[in-house]
Amino acid sequence: PLWLKISLVDILVFMFRSVAFFDIDNTMYDGFSYFALLERQVSEGLIKQETLTAALASMQKYKAKTQDYETTIVEMLDIYAAGLKGAEHTTVLESTRQFYEKSDKFFAYVSPTIKELKGSHDIALVTGEPQFVAEAVKDLFGANSYHSTEYEVIDGVFTGRIKSYLASRHEKHDAIKHLMQGHSVKNSFAFGDSEGDIEMLRAVEYPICLNATDGLRAIATEQGWNMPDIDEVTK
Repeated sequence: PLWLKISLVDILVFMFRSVAFFDIDNTMYDGFSYFALLERQVSEGLIKQETLTAALASMQKYKAKTQDYETTIVEMLDIYAAGLKGAEHTTVLESTRQFYEKSDKFFAYVSPTIKELKGSHDIALVTGEPQFVAEAVKDLFGANSYHSTEYEVIDGVFTGRIKSYLASRHEKHDAIKHLMQGHSVKNSFAFGDSEGDIEMLRAVEYPICLNATDGLRAIATEQGWNMPDIDEVTK
């Protein structure tokens, strides 16, 4: 039957499409959008100032090298989740959408690069940020999918707990392994900035390290991965 032939063709095209992975903070977005978003939501009354203060203190421990990157990210995710307890998911998502839509902090390479790749690649955001951040950025740039940390929501309200993390190398490794199923490694790309992105970068043909942390830079140098300046990405 014609419909069966079309379905088989669609399946074959999908299976041989490649994929491009993008982290968000310091990769698509200039800096940590986490903090700017918290500041906005403090001003809107969605979270309390104490949440932002605790998150800044956690990041300071990382900058002082008294705490590693992955521990810091998990701690900051926990702080944010607890701060959102009782907030409505739809309200937080709309606040997040407006924040990113009005932002001028996305790097200039992001939009044209995604548009160029979409003809031949599935675009997937892979981020430790919570699901409402990933969803907002996915929709803004027309990505195909996102894979993120998931904050627990019951009856439309955040509980203050986290259902699943996507912050460590191990967690991202499992997500990437799943995402690579049905996609070709040939011509695949990954864009990341930190140690948490190493497994994502290792899985593709063209790993691109942007604003690399010291830990990622060491691995990238050893592996011979590309570390262009931001303004060189589209060249």
